[in-house]
Amino acid sequence: MIWLCRQCDAYVGCHNNTEVALGRMANKELREIKKEAKMLFIEKKMQGSWKCTPSKKSEAYEWLQNALCLNKDKAHFGMFDIEQCKKVVSLLT
Repeated sequence: MIWLCRQCDAYVGCHNNTEVALGRMANKELREIKKEAKMLFIEKKMQGSWKCTPSKKSEAYEWLQNALCLNKDKAHFGMFDIEQCKKVVSLLT
């Protein structure tokens, strides 16, 4: 299940077996910068793996939360806009 806007080529996936979006609708521009930001985050803050220790993952997301001045619920790539993604890229390059 996905939410889709054909006019602007934006979409967002849903949690398994629900209609609950995983984040915000993303057009091509947002999807591309989001991919770049997330890849850098994994590489630099999670040492290249989602399978890092729980404490390392928690530490990485705490850094993200602080870097973007977000509360814990909003520090998720699925919720980010273009400017937030650009800031992550800038901080990690």
